[in-house]
Amino acid sequence: GYLYINGRLKELIVLANAIKVHPSIVEKKMETSQLVKHCVVYGDEHPFLVALIVPVKAQEDRLVLKEEIARINQLLKPHERVIKFFIASESFFQNGNRVSSQDKLHRKRIIEEYRTELENLYLN
Repeated sequence: GYLYINGRLKELIVLANAIKVHPSIVEKKMETSQLVKHCVVYGDEHPFLVALIVPVKAQEDRLVLKEEIARINQLLKPHERVIKFFIASESFFQNGNRVSSQDKLHRKRIIEEYRTELENLYLN
C-alpha cells in the first residue's frame, strides 16, 4: 500500500546555506536562450550553482555565452543564479548513455562524467 519513487528523488539541490533549488527550473530557463542547447546545473552542498553548458554552435565565444547567462540570471532568484559555467566539448546526444529515449537528460550520469570540471569551478 505504499508508493515508492525511484527516479528523480534526489534531483533537488541543497546549497551549503540549506537553500533548496530545483535544477529543472534553472536549466529550462537557460535552455530558452538561442545560444544554449543543453544545461545541467550542479551545486549540492556548495555555496552557489555552477553549470555545464552545451552551446548550440560548437565554437561559440565564451564571452558571448557569459553575457547571455548573465542576462538570464537576472530573470532568476538570487540563489538560482549560475555563477560559473563549463562549456562541454560535445553534444549530449553524441554519447548514447546521456539522454533517455524520451530525450530527457540523465543528470546523474552527466554529472559523474564531468564532476572534475564542475568541482574545479569552485576552486578558481
